[in-house]
Amino acid sequence: MARNKYPEETVKKILNTAISLFLENGYEKTSMQDIVNALGMSKGAIYHHFKSKEELFERAVLEFYARDDRFDAILKDETTSGLEKLRAMFRTEMADEEKLAMDQLYFTQISDPRVFMEHMRLNIVESGPEVAKVIEQGNRDGSLQVEYPLETAELILMMANVWIGLFGDTRDKFERQVRVCQTALEALGIPLIEETMVSLLLRYYDRTLLWAHDRLEREAPQPRQGSG
Repeated sequence: MARNKYPEETVKKILNTAISLFLENGYEKTSMQDIVNALGMSKGAIYHHFKSKEELFERAVLEFYARDDRFDAILKDETTSGLEKLRAMFRTEMADEEKLAMDQLYFTQISDPRVFMEHMRLNIVESGPEVAKVIEQGNRDGSLQVEYPLETAELILMMANVWIGLFGDTRDKFERQVRVCQTALEALGIPLIEETMVSLLLRYYDRTLLWAHDRLEREAPQPRQGSG
């Protein structure tokens, strides 16, 4: 059998196709055979790179979150201030339909702690310097006054992805957490969260965290009734 000369391109093609199908049909309703059919490859070619649908899904999720092209137009806009760019970036994170769909999948399916830690690394360690550059622009143009841009950027991402993102048990608690973050960021020189963004964050909660919680509750095994 001929050896694949471009394994990285093959893996990328598999992941892109899998992401599209997971987003369109959901994880449970997407089979490996569906992915095989969409790719036009043999099942063996896919299993050569991924041992299971779960492994393929986890890798696909991480690849999706590693993308940085969602902010290209925002970052290249020379007419906006650093603060305006930050607000636009966070609005995109909260409102992009493809991102919302992936977050729904992530919250209901990811169980491997290694995948969770890699996701956090991507969101905080790798994204931190990029957000810091925007904060530095804001310091230069006067829209922000931040003493420690990198550390503040990491704190913003940690609060958004860990504290609010994972520990907003109820809608009321989630909103209180958002308000605390709003106050803390203003004290750090970043008036990032305006009232319209609070509404957007609550909508995000309803679309992802609440949605995932309700779905997991519906799908949880019901206790068997005693025979009496």
